Amino acid sequence: HPERLLEIKGVSQSLAERMSESWIENAPNMQLANLLDQIGIGTVRTRQIQRAFGDNAVQVIKDNPYRLMEVYGIAFKKADAAAKRLGVDEASPSRAKAVLSYLLEKAATEGHVYLARGAVLLSATEECGVEAPFAAQALDEVLADETPRGGASLVQYMANSTVGKLPVI
Repeated sequence: HPERLLEIKGVSQSLAERMSESWIENAPNMQLANLLDQIGIGTVRTRQIQRAFGDNAVQVIKDNPYRLMEVYGIAFKKADAAAKRLGVDEASPSRAKAVLSYLLEKAATEGHVYLARGAVLLSATEECGVEAPFAAQALDEVLADETPRGGASLVQYMANSTVGKLPVI
């Protein structure tokens, strides 16, 4: 009710209109900031996440909070905590995929140039509590995934990284 702004002493019609327009223009960012605060990410990253996911950022995060890992500076554990706050089941396929991407990236940064499939699956189970059948299915999906955080891209990224490490499964 922008007309209610006129009830405030000193607010002119012109100022009330500008305030209303500003409110409408910034509403998506405010929704995103509220969500980020609610899930423990913090509002400092609002612009960064808005740029990464566009006007649908709130829906993207609600649909799959692990997509937050696509944003520089948000690692698996932060995205996992956010997912738990949104009620994502620990046995969800999106969590299993995120766990495996996280483990592969972690191994590469630790200098691994090869990981046996069994070792990756064991790490997923022991470190992150993903049941073996879910981990195996998710690993196949991660390696077949052609999106920016998928298997082929992950292997290519690691091959071209300054570390020069290549996880091969």
